Amino acid sequence: MSISETKRGMSSPHNSVSVLYFTNFLKNKVDKKWSFDELKAFATMMDIDQDGFVDVQDLNTVVGNL
Repeated sequence: MSISETKRGMSSPHNSVSVLYFTNFLKNKVDKKWSFDELKAFATMMDIDQDGFVDVQDLNTVVGNL
């Protein structure tokens, strides 16, 4: 397994990160006040196609719906 696979999450589609990895990113870099479980629920909602990964298409859909 390469480093990039570890960072994105195992078996992730190209240009995407696992919901868990995205949750960790949110916790460490975006909002340290929210609990991990709250951020995981938020990251899961951002996974529009429910494939277990957050990708550009998911993010574009979320931002487009704001």
